[in-house]
Amino acid sequence: MEAITNIDTIKIQIDRDDPLDQFQVLNGLVEVIGKLESIFIRFIDKPIGMGRIYREHFVFYKGKKIAGITTGSCSVGSIRTNDLRRVWFIAIEYDGLFRFHDMDRGSLACLLEVCIYLNTRAIPLRITALDICLDLIGAKPSEVLVLVIERLKRIKYHWVTGCPTYENTTYVEIQSFNMLSQAYSYPKQIKDKWIKEDIVRFECKFYQSFFRKHENSIKAIARTINNYAVLYIENPIVRSSIITQYNKQSIDLTAKPIERYRLNIDMDYVEEFISMLMTIDEVFTYDLVAPARDRVKPTNETFFKASI
Repeated sequence: MEAITNIDTIKIQIDRDDPLDQFQVLNGLVEVIGKLESIFIRFIDKPIGMGRIYREHFVFYKGKKIAGITTGSCSVGSIRTNDLRRVWFIAIEYDGLFRFHDMDRGSLACLLEVCIYLNTRAIPLRITALDICLDLIGAKPSEVLVLVIERLKRIKYHWVTGCPTYENTTYVEIQSFNMLSQAYSYPKQIKDKWIKEDIVRFECKFYQSFFRKHENSIKAIARTINNYAVLYIENPIVRSSIITQYNKQSIDLTAKPIERYRLNIDMDYVEEFISMLMTIDEVFTYDLVAPARDRVKPTNETFFKASI
């Protein structure tokens, strides 16, 4: 079994002070994305009343949708601190960066070109949603447990049975409106039919509310990630025993007997990835090959420039 850290879904947002500036930045982004090989953009106009339309852009790589671009306006700041203001935003959401498919090349190239365009023009971007994954290649769902080390009072958790909580997905928390993040695991090959080997993906989804509170704080992301114990246990008897103790809340998931089963997300990789998005200002030569297990660890010298 092999464990690989990946960044999957990501959403970035650009805030501008007026609609004209928003329009100019949007046109620039659409132009730079449209120049990428094998990528095209389709837009849909939706009437919103008073003779106005709302245009939504969809990005495709070799005929498969990889991202969506939306625009709008909202108020930010607080009345209490007298800094309430209106911004016009551009939001770009990538459907998945690592799906063990050729489309990963298009998604990564598109993301990097967007960041290069923004960074070279000193246009601030911020992350508003992020999925951080640990792909367990060669593992079966019956060999993987995801448990919470420290339960939060404001969050309700599913009772652990060892079976999926919904269809093929095993959720850790019970969905609620005040969640900043949510964790779950599922067999990747069932969702993505082109995968021919056993892969269990543990995924921690960070919502917009998380970044509203913590911005891009690596410490806050790591603190959340490290509160989950991702266990790979081949012995069903041991697995059953741990589940029983966990449900009784009579187990220390940080103890050495448990640590032998625990797998960790590579937070250095996550930090370097996020840092690169915020700073990359030129096209580097990088090595990106599928599957992700062959990818070199990202640095500014070796990170990816897709040959698409």
